[in-house]
Amino acid sequence: MSAKGPYKKDIHYQVKVENANAHTWCVTLHVLNPRAKQQFQLPVWIPGSYLVREFSKQLSDMQATQLGQTLKIQQVDKCTWQTNCKAKQALQLQYKVYAHDNSVRTAWLDASRGFFNGTSMFVQALGQTQNSLSLELISPEHTESSMSVKIAWGSLMGVFCYIMLTAFNKLDGIKMLANLGGFPALFLCLGIGICALMVIANPARYDKFDKDYVPDPSEKSEEPKA
Repeated sequence: MSAKGPYKKDIHYQVKVENANAHTWCVTLHVLNPRAKQQFQLPVWIPGSYLVREFSKQLSDMQATQLGQTLKIQQVDKCTWQTNCKAKQALQLQYKVYAHDNSVRTAWLDASRGFFNGTSMFVQALGQTQNSLSLELISPEHTESSMSVKIAWGSLMGVFCYIMLTAFNKLDGIKMLANLGGFPALFLCLGIGICALMVIANPARYDKFDKDYVPDPSEKSEEPKA
């Protein structure tokens, strides 16, 4: 905490994952000392690539708050917005960015990865472009299953694989399991490996042709010594 407020810089950006499956980032901009009726703007092109891309079309749900009050936002043109705010009172602007362009000039987000270029993500506070700024990346919430759930799921899949391998003499059961794909495939492989070891250790137990394992009468068994 600095003397100026919760952020050390005049302009502070926060970026977090809004919805990875919907390819949406959430950006929050904190302006420490805004001007009266502060305006914000997003570029329409990027240095080194002079094609007009109109990044602003990917922005949505823009909201501004000051002193706990929601402010009215007016869109001046296709890439400029104006807030009805007071001067020198901390201002917060929040909006969503749709990111589904795998070009390095824009932004991308899905369940496996995400990246962005500042020109397509960060609106600038007009009149304050020379002020100090900072960027904060907020990690997504940890959604990994607990160890007990993993163990329970793995045990269930192992038992299921064992039943499928020992109860059927054809490959139809294995083909059905293969359709699971993804994460369950790991447990399928583990289950198959365990079952294979069990069969190797005691083949007579799982072979339907019991006669193959009838002891040879010609073989003499050892009599226990008295």
